[in-house]
Amino acid sequence: SAHALIIGRFLAGLGIGINSVVVPIFISESSPKSKRGQLGSLNQIMINLGIVGALTAGFPLASNPEWWRTMFALALIPTIVHAMGIFVSKPTNY
Repeated sequence: SAHALIIGRFLAGLGIGINSVVVPIFISESSPKSKRGQLGSLNQIMINLGIVGALTAGFPLASNPEWWRTMFALALIPTIVHAMGIFVSKPTNY
């Protein structure tokens, strides 16, 4: 339904917005001083590569309106890997 779509888009946008603030702060706080700039830049490069990858992967599927489910399922793979990394890795103190 349209209401579920709007709520889902709102929650996804909220999560992405929070992630856009928290991740750079975490990177700057947990990385050594000599690597902070490199890791912060790497974060931005990976975001842009992810956008390009998503657009590239979605282009062949754009002609079939039912393939949005496949794109959604493919997006779950890095999400699960990211979540596992959060809970498996131990914080470091520099």
